[in-house]
Amino acid sequence: FAMTLPTALENLNVLAQHTLLPPTRLHQDVPVSRRASDTVHQARAALGRILQGQDPRLLVVNGALANLDDAQKVLVVERVLSHRRSKATLWVLTREELAGRFDRTIMFEQGRLISDIRNSDAGEKVA
Repeated sequence: FAMTLPTALENLNVLAQHTLLPPTRLHQDVPVSRRASDTVHQARAALGRILQGQDPRLLVVNGALANLDDAQKVLVVERVLSHRRSKATLWVLTREELAGRFDRTIMFEQGRLISDIRNSDAGEKVA
């Protein structure tokens, strides 16, 4: 299956195009080992327990929104936070739009802390 772009959309810097395999085909071509499958299932079960409040561990989310559109990003954040009420959640954001949905926003630049703001206090600086 080859895909061609209309002339108006061609990019002279593109050296090649490859169609991505659908997940079902990928699973057929590259089977997952039993150990890897068990690890994935255990991680999903642990995440479910954390989200349901049955596991007290800190939830750290990094890169979970990268492939979503803006509406889906908001939906995912709101659903996760609704399950985490009063539980610690560390969410790494690469863009600031969603920061206001969290109680506290800590910003780093080149590995240095540049701001620490409690969002519930209308921007009052903590440090």
